[in-house]
Amino acid sequence: MARMNSNFDYRLQLKAELEARKLKNCSYSLRAFARDLGISVTALHGVLNAERHLSRKNLVLISEKLQWSKSHLDWAMESTIGKTTSKNEILSDDRFRMISDWFYLPILSFIKISKAKSNSIAISKSLGLEKGIVRAALERLTRLGLIEKTNGQYQRLSPNFGTQVDVPSQAVRNYHKQVLAEAAKKLDSVPVERREYLALTVPVSSSQLEKFKQHIRSFRDEFIDEANTQSADEVYQLNIQLFPWTEKVND
Repeated sequence: MARMNSNFDYRLQLKAELEARKLKNCSYSLRAFARDLGISVTALHGVLNAERHLSRKNLVLISEKLQWSKSHLDWAMESTIGKTTSKNEILSDDRFRMISDWFYLPILSFIKISKAKSNSIAISKSLGLEKGIVRAALERLTRLGLIEKTNGQYQRLSPNFGTQVDVPSQAVRNYHKQVLAEAAKKLDSVPVERREYLALTVPVSSSQLEKFKQHIRSFRDEFIDEANTQSADEVYQLNIQLFPWTEKVND
């Protein structure tokens, strides 16, 4: 059956809706629009600037708020398939290699916390890192244009970013090895009420592996949408591991 709504662009629909509301109320803002839609202003800003896609969960929510037809929702869903939705920028392998040690991303996230006193002493104390390591990391992040120092405090300049998926990379492998090693340490040092470690062992069909990967990435996108808030006061690490314990069983 031919697609009836192949010209339906949900980004343009959102832009048009925002403009219509501004015409009715000159003080109506992007933040107010995000509030009325029930999504984060960060997610909405990224979508309107064609820097990301909305998660499928948020698309369903918005379609209900704006009373989209089912066919319009289906087309909006299809437009996100296979697209990177939670990242504003994909770093090249060479660029990521320069910040692939585990502590760079927590430092960047710490700096984003609105109420954090983002100087080297506060970062060192909060993340449990040596001051020399923090100073060197801040210098490198500044040279790379990811942060800047203003009035004695650091501010993050970079958008959310990630690396290419399903592409072999020594830098990405080293990063994950370090993060997993740190996760093992936290298992003993962090009280159970402040962490959640889950494991699941289940037989699966290898033909479904790509579907499972997409489910995990969709969950990641929705998690980021929920977590990106101005009221953040801590930096957490979320790890999801999916790998085979067995060789593929042949007939």
